[in-house]
Amino acid sequence: MKTFLPVVILVLMFHFSQSQTKDSLPILNAPIGLKFGCSVEQAKSILTQKGGKIDLTDSKNDVLTYNEIKIGLRTSLYFRLEFVNNKGYL
Repeated sequence: MKTFLPVVILVLMFHFSQSQTKDSLPILNAPIGLKFGCSVEQAKSILTQKGGKIDLTDSKNDVLTYNEIKIGLRTSLYFRLEFVNNKGYL
């Protein structure tokens, strides 16, 4: 009985931490509209719609850099998105 309670507490902590992680990912993506693992074409389309201007000097095949993206009421000075296997990661 003494080991049962700590095991139950550990399982419940794990369960709630996993559910919060799944629910928090869309919140991170919401201001910009990008999803983790998006393609290069999807990212270019979304960032251009946000008013961003691509910086060709810093952009490469696996890295996109943008200037002046509108996020809410503010405008970013610099935004960098890296790709691994054609999947974008902030």
